[in-house]
Amino acid sequence: MDKKAAAIGIIGGSDGPTSVFTAGMRRFSFRLLRRRRQIARIRRRVKPDPHTVEELIAYLEKLYGAEKLPESSTEYQEQYRCAKAALVFAEKPELIKSPVPKAPPVDRKNPDRKALDAYFDKVRKRQEEAEAVPSSQVPMEFAIYRIPLMENGKKYGDLDVTTERLRQTAGVSYSYRGKRQRDQAKAICRDIYRYFGFSEEDARTGSPRFLEFVTAFTDL
Repeated sequence: MDKKAAAIGIIGGSDGPTSVFTAGMRRFSFRLLRRRRQIARIRRRVKPDPHTVEELIAYLEKLYGAEKLPESSTEYQEQYRCAKAALVFAEKPELIKSPVPKAPPVDRKNPDRKALDAYFDKVRKRQEEAEAVPSSQVPMEFAIYRIPLMENGKKYGDLDVTTERLRQTAGVSYSYRGKRQRDQAKAICRDIYRYFGFSEEDARTGSPRFLEFVTAFTDL
């Protein structure tokens, strides 16, 4: 059976604002209404209780036996490039020379393939520009901590926690094979976000960290 994957992470959008990306597709209008209700409910019911990235790492190592991926690994290098590009879009958009492409109108029954291909080519070009920006322009203390997912003594997947100490951010992604394993991975994911938590200011301003918490408990 093929592995499936899920992820929650805060990354910079192509135009600079922060976006929350989750697995799956939903109709936009329904999702927006549902998200507003979820945010309001969590603001009312969940007590702010934040922990630092340093505390989170210690928690992952002690409770789940998480191990830090070497910076020389292919997975680390790929995620580092993506994280750096996201920060360039969010914090230093002036370093990107290519203009923000305008998405073409989409006719689902008869899509304009040529226009869509041209649009995604421009998106890829901006991504490549962002990845090529020197790391000194957007300093990071980026790391990935991996938790092996086990069932009956056998490994069925991995759960990765990406951390960035300078900005005190974290994100979770994982792979699984079946519904029971998915539920186990989701439980660990939620425990991680529950521990990391959010502050009163995060809840008041609707910060990326707060929105990530909302996503973990409603959209996984």
